[in-house]
Formats: sequence, C-alpha cells, structure tokens
Amino acid sequence: MIIFDKSKNETHHPNSNFKKLCRRLRLFTKVKVNKEELSHEELKDCSIVIIGSPKLPFKEEEFRVLAAFIENGGSVAIFSSEGGDYASKSNLNVFLSEYGMSIDRSSVIRAVYHKYLHPKHALITNGIIQPEIGEEKDIPLVLSGKDSSATQYTTRPQDEACDSTSSLSFVYPNGTTISVQSPSFTLLSSGTTSYPVDCPLAAAWESDNIMGRSHNDKKRPGRLIVVGSSDIFADDWLDKEENGKLCDVFFRFLLGENIEFDSSQGRSDFEEKECVPDISSLANLVKSCIQENEPLTRDYNSMLCTKMFEIHNDCIPDVIDLYKRLNVEY
Repeated sequence: MIIFDKSKNETHHPNSNFKKLCRRLRLFTKVKVNKEELSHEELKDCSIVIIGSPKLPFKEEEFRVLAAFIENGGSVAIFSSEGGDYASKSNLNVFLSEYGMSIDRSSVIRAVYHKYLHPKHALITNGIIQPEIGEEKDIPLVLSGKDSSATQYTTRPQDEACDSTSSLSFVYPNGTTISVQSPSFTLLSSGTTSYPVDCPLAAAWESDNIMGRSHNDKKRPGRLIVVGSSDIFADDWLDKEENGKLCDVFFRFLLGENIEFDSSQGRSDFEEKECVPDISSLANLVKSCIQENEPLTRDYNSMLCTKMFEIHNDCIPDVIDLYKRLNVEY
C-alpha cells in the first residue's frame, strides 16, 4: 500500500495535483490518503510514504516514525518546491540532514528560452547523473513486481559514445536545488542550460539493511528519494517530455525493484557553492562620486593657507569717512 500524506496541508496529494500519479499507482497497489499524524500504526501495512510539499512542520515523533519506517525496509518520497523549507514553513531539512541531504532556499530557471515560455519551467536535456535511469526508462511501472514472461522488457545499455546525461529529457517546473553529501547520491542535475548550473535536483539514499516491506513481500532495503520539485510529477507535467518515464523509474526503485544506482556518482562531481554579493541590491544603492585631484606639490609649505585668519587696519580710514558722511560721532 502507498500512503499520500495530507496531515501537513500538503499541496500535492491524490485530490490535488497528484491525481494522475495516483491513478498510475493504483494499477498495481492500494493507495491511501493520511490526514492524521504519522504513526507506526498508520504505516504498518505501507510500502511507500509520499510527502508532496508540506506547508506545516512535522513533529519530532513523526520524524522518528519515518526513520524507523525506512530502517525497517520502507520507502519515502519527498517532493519540495522553490524556496525550500523557508518558503513552505516546513522543517523537512531537520529530517533530511540525518541522510546527508538538505533542500536549498533557491529556484531553478532556464537561462535560454526553449519550448516553455516561463523561465521556471526548465527543460533539461542533459541532467541525468545515473546511467541506469536511461537504461530502465522503457520498462513500464505497471509491470513492476508482476510476471512479465509474456512480454519481455530488457534494459538497453547506453552506447559508450553516447552521453548518458542526455539519455532522458525532463521538465523541472517551479523547483529548487538540493545539497547532497555522503551517504546520499545524486540522481538528477540542472544540466548546463539551467541556472544554477549543474546542481543536484534529486537525490536518493539506500539502507544497508535488507528487510521485508515491499508490495510483493520481497525483502528489500529502506530507500529515500528527495526531489526539489513537487510539480515534476503533477497532473500538468507528468505527460510532458519524458517525466512519466522518469516517474516509473523512481517508483520502481522505491518499490524495491532491482535497480542499482551507482552511489559514487554525483558526490564529488559538483563544485561547492560560493556566496557572492547581491549584485542587484548593490546596483540600486547610492554611490559617491570620486573626483580625480591634481597631483600634490612636493613643497608642503605652499599648501598652507596663512591668510585665512588675520588682523589689519586697512579698513579704518574707510570706516572713519563713513562716520563723517552719516554725521555720527565717533
């Protein structure tokens, strides 16, 4: 069973924005909407918990429930949006910090217009970090965990001469970037045509312990996927480009299918972020005008002004004459 959490006023759930995703998942498993606080009892028969851009903070006890759920072989998918926790008033980074991930307070835009008018609807054609995504993209999600002997679907290895980062193109709408550290690993990046350039957009974490919590009772490790855009699989965008195929790969991974990502990919491939001045704010500030002065003379005595304050009697005759003209005694 898959649970969509709605206890924290999530913007994306089966009744809003995730209707198509819900119908896709219902083809092979049950789907439930949770409106209460997360607890061990609520997640007892669950295989995946989906959190779609919450607007309220979680309690510490709920984070402990999620951590225990993952440790026992469950999977969690977290979707955020531009601005991260700061914009949504959530506290997901408190939970994600334990897994080496954090959602940034930023936005992803496409630097050059192509196909989609709004800059925040970024079309990314070279953002695949894990080559397995391109190899597994043609296997439908509906066949996951079922007997597919009648129809054989095989993975297609990428040509050595072909760049694996361009194996799948996707639209990344209204999203943010993610900071990723070991033991987590990067799945998607912003590519070279979006800004910030080559920054992680989706990341995953996998437990070393193998437990039994999959929808077909197979033993599997706990898994966590974090995506910086909740709209990437929303109703308006799921059928755009190859977002649907990307969705199938992600959820097959969460359901415990035999998809092995290279955990060494994307850990040291990204440069550290550097803080730079806010150029737009500095440009609006009033600036003083610096004038170029003439070169100073070597004789400093000539620079002294001795006539600024002085006493003399040069004006006394004129003053006496003025008394006489006005017939004033002096």
